[in-house]
Amino acid sequence: MILKELDFDSFVQDDNSFDKLKKIGFPNHKNEDYRHINLKDILERDLLIETNSSHKLYDKFKSDEFYSLVFIDGKPNLEISNLCFDISFTYSTKEKGDKTNSLSLLNESFTKENNILTINKNLDKPLRIMNISSGTNKFLVHNLSIKVGDNIVADILEIFISSEDSANVHCINREFFLKNANLNYIKLNASSKQDILNINNFIYINKGDLSINTMEKGSKQSINNYDVFLNDELSNIDMYGVIKISDQQNIANTIKINHNAKNSSSNQVFKHILDEHSVAVFNSQITINKNCSYSKAHQNSQSILLNDDARIFNEPRMMIFTDELEASHGATVGSLNDEAINYMKLRGLPQEICEKMLISAFLTEIYDHVKNNVIKEHIKDYISKYI
Repeated sequence: MILKELDFDSFVQDDNSFDKLKKIGFPNHKNEDYRHINLKDILERDLLIETNSSHKLYDKFKSDEFYSLVFIDGKPNLEISNLCFDISFTYSTKEKGDKTNSLSLLNESFTKENNILTINKNLDKPLRIMNISSGTNKFLVHNLSIKVGDNIVADILEIFISSEDSANVHCINREFFLKNANLNYIKLNASSKQDILNINNFIYINKGDLSINTMEKGSKQSINNYDVFLNDELSNIDMYGVIKISDQQNIANTIKINHNAKNSSSNQVFKHILDEHSVAVFNSQITINKNCSYSKAHQNSQSILLNDDARIFNEPRMMIFTDELEASHGATVGSLNDEAINYMKLRGLPQEICEKMLISAFLTEIYDHVKNNVIKEHIKDYISKYI
């Protein structure tokens, strides 16, 4: 199966989404959001649809400190999941949606039902969503809608993990629905450096706060699309990202935030450490619509290039259609501070230790935004590998 050829009619579960996909077509370099993103490995690789899966890899991740929801090769496995009565997991027939992102339509073409996770009460411990895969050249799709109830505070850690020999293509849809709720969501990409992840996030906030903290180190290519809708007063989203990649890894974050109500706020801080021939994209557009006065919007991308061959494409931009607001955006690109390194070397520290200390200081700010101590302790080992 080669996705670019749209040769998978026999596997289609949603004809409406597939018809939209055929009409829109896959993005190319003429598309503003994808002009720095190479989709060749997704669209031109010969892929297999497989259902065989194993949960052996999950055994070493079992923990009593979390409630858990486990996906194996894109399929929910409730037998090894650990959900409490205050968390419901259900299936529902999909309604005709309004998605126009072709990669999200690709996911919907292969899925018949929606997976829905609802948090009904405050939890006594965080929820961990595990996405586990293995094998080669499999095309894996799954979706999940996360709904957080009224006046609920919740913490979710989502991990993407795979065996070292895994080399699969994932096409994932995520939906977040918050109404007068507070959600802290941490995403950790620790998958094989041969895997390809495309995650399409649709976020709807009607009052409340969503904090998203993403940490990218795994996968050969990771494309993260975010469509955010702040639909009511006092709706807020904070987005923090750490991207540390090397070799020929590619990471892209394409973000569209829509302020649709006054007194709404958004804040983005993304930090990149790029080495060797790695490439990163930070493409963020904030739209503050009419009658959205007193809103706040901030964008910030900071990048350190450890090698002359590493590249970063920064495109922060804003479209503002109202007065009386607070807004800023910026992007910085540089290398490790030679003066700071020389200062530490004069005090007896070797070059390698100096560089690690500077990188650690650069990334620690993002790690400090993880609010839940259980999650913070759980990902400590992963964080140490970033440095």
